[in-house]
Amino acid sequence: MSRFRNYFKLISFKYNMFCYRLKQLRFNLLHWIVSKIISKNVTIIAQDFIAAALYQFMGKKYNSPTIGLWVSTPDYISFLKKLPNLRTYKLNFIHEKDFDYPVGYLEDVKIGFQHYETEEVALSKWNNRCKRIDYKNLFVIIDFRYQWYEKEDVRQWNLMKLKNSLAIVNKGTMDKFGDVHNKVELTSKLDYNNTRKEIMKRFVFWKWFNSFNLKTPNFIQSIALNLLVKLYS
Repeated sequence: MSRFRNYFKLISFKYNMFCYRLKQLRFNLLHWIVSKIISKNVTIIAQDFIAAALYQFMGKKYNSPTIGLWVSTPDYISFLKKLPNLRTYKLNFIHEKDFDYPVGYLEDVKIGFQHYETEEVALSKWNNRCKRIDYKNLFVIIDFRYQWYEKEDVRQWNLMKLKNSLAIVNKGTMDKFGDVHNKVELTSKLDYNNTRKEIMKRFVFWKWFNSFNLKTPNFIQSIALNLLVKLYS
């Protein structure tokens, strides 16, 4: 029985290693393909996990401070208005008993550094990535599916008319707010796995990042996007 158990463990270990290496090969192939269609580095600003998911999908360096954190939904519009001079604002940390990770403020903007253990690490990452912001290749994403957004937030977003921007909406959002600048409609729920996969299929990301052209995919492009997402899954 002991020999059989050890044999089973060995087979299980080899199978897991095979799956891991296969996954790495898929990722390497995906990143090689993306590097051929998107040669430049970009800065993606988002209030949640979307920026990190896109960077990981493309295999690109994090040239954005909005990685591993969230920006409070009511404050994100104010954050975007600070974006042109972001490095001039001091990040102040305040201990909040409801969170077991660092929470900082840029004046009125609340930021939760949920993937950082200490304030020192969070501040270091924030400062370094703020220095890497490329304002010539800056892309902004907002997700109006969050329930805390109000009509005034959408009005402010529409007035800003950010050129290289993308607003995630769903049917409920459009029923509530009406027209939204540069909207992309998703049908998935507001969670990491569903959103990251659907967002990558709903617009031709290489055209957006290469030529600032936000467009929905045609039939051939949809097939290509689905294949790329399969490699990422």
